[in-house]
Amino acid sequence: MFKIIIGMIIGIILTLIILAIQHYLKDNNLRINWKNVLIALGVILIIVWLIYNFMSLTIGPEYTKSNGNICKGYRYGLKICWGDINVE
Repeated sequence: MFKIIIGMIIGIILTLIILAIQHYLKDNNLRINWKNVLIALGVILIIVWLIYNFMSLTIGPEYTKSNGNICKGYRYGLKICWGDINVE
């Protein structure tokens, strides 16, 4: 229930922000260049993903796989594994 309430609050805040931006653009006769917005969002996502991977490889947890290899990295990022790959 708590997560639902937090989600609703975040949704309301984002809706109010979007409405305020639309009102500002309409009052000042401005338009959004969506191509530039999408390119900027793509670049931001790539940079965040690279930072996530760098952190996972430097300070991420080490774990042992079922075949005896040791891997380092977070679940959804890049991983570095070492050990004897022909152990099985």
